[in-house]
Amino acid sequence: MTDYIAQAKQFLTDCNATMEIKYLCQTYPKWDSNLHNCYWFTITTTKGSYSSKFYDSLRNTEISHMSLVDYARKHYKRNLEYTTFGEKNRWTRELAKLKRAAIPTEYDILACVEKYSYDSFSDFCAEFGYSTDSISARETFLACGEEYAGLRRIFTEEQMEKMREIQ
Repeated sequence: MTDYIAQAKQFLTDCNATMEIKYLCQTYPKWDSNLHNCYWFTITTTKGSYSSKFYDSLRNTEISHMSLVDYARKHYKRNLEYTTFGEKNRWTRELAKLKRAAIPTEYDILACVEKYSYDSFSDFCAEFGYSTDSISARETFLACGEEYAGLRRIFTEEQMEKMREIQ
């Protein structure tokens, strides 16, 4: 476990909170033309719960769906048909280890959720470089506001401040 994951788990413990992460599917998010693994996460505290989708990284998505044949070609530039039994076993173990690590952690989610409120759409656009004429920027602004409101509902301001330290 990395220090980052430990920090996220400690934050949840300190806040008397739990997080559940469930795989949903592989899909195309609105903002990308590449497939991503999509997860449903729920954070529960004594004040309630908040649930949302989390789209995993392209790397984790690729690894989680990678076959041994693909792994051999990509990482060893070898055709699986022409390898020894020992190599196949080692590569199978390596790929299994990569697949176990290719799932989002509490840290991944807490580092990505919206932890700040924006006073106006124009402030939001200025902060992230969006055009104020963009419909998709407006949709993003509203989605960020909903996420922040959901988290604010279940965490105190002091807890939100601690969550902002998770990066």
